[in-house]
Amino acid sequence: DSERYINELLQNADDCKYAVGVEPTFKLTISEDNTKIITSYNEIGFTHQNVRAITSIGESTKKQLLSADGKIEIGEKGIGFKSVFAVASKVYIHSGNFRFMLADKSPTVPVLPTDETTHYRGTRMQFNLKEPIKSNFFTEAKVLRLCLCLRNLKHIKLGAFDVRIFDDGSIRKISINDKVYEYKIITHHFKLPNNLVLLEKEKQQREISSQQRIIC
Repeated sequence: DSERYINELLQNADDCKYAVGVEPTFKLTISEDNTKIITSYNEIGFTHQNVRAITSIGESTKKQLLSADGKIEIGEKGIGFKSVFAVASKVYIHSGNFRFMLADKSPTVPVLPTDETTHYRGTRMQFNLKEPIKSNFFTEAKVLRLCLCLRNLKHIKLGAFDVRIFDDGSIRKISINDKVYEYKIITHHFKLPNNLVLLEKEKQQREISSQQRIIC
């Protein structure tokens, strides 16, 4: 499912950390022969923990609950990323000081590319596809669906579609090539049982708050 892995790439970029004052921006382009997808986004960049998560089986840096100090803590790399190997044979990753390639036959073994020395700001990935992607893959309806629930990204370029996201109180506005859609933001608050909060702490993974929320 092409839309599924594109959504995963967007979600990974959306979950990244961005420097203060930087407009979180994501760009996806398709090569002329439709056999490669290139993504770039201006996040702070990979850490050693991110590299370990993206190259390990059953690990992820994602944290999908509010932390003890009330901040949204959702990491960015890990299990979901590996779903791209259903459609990609190789992925070239450049992020901060890290540069490596992963292949579908050995997705946990990073290989240092010998033919690429260019340094990129933020994170850039090239996906060599097993089958060419359709030239008309992106439609306005599909782009809207992909961008509707993003939290951090504010400027997205998907092929010929230029998307901007604005949140104004309880209203989300999404502009696609200057056509604007409006949605109402609904927040549902709920409380986790104390035993679940303590269990997370005992696992030494994170300290979370019993007060949680879902935003849609």
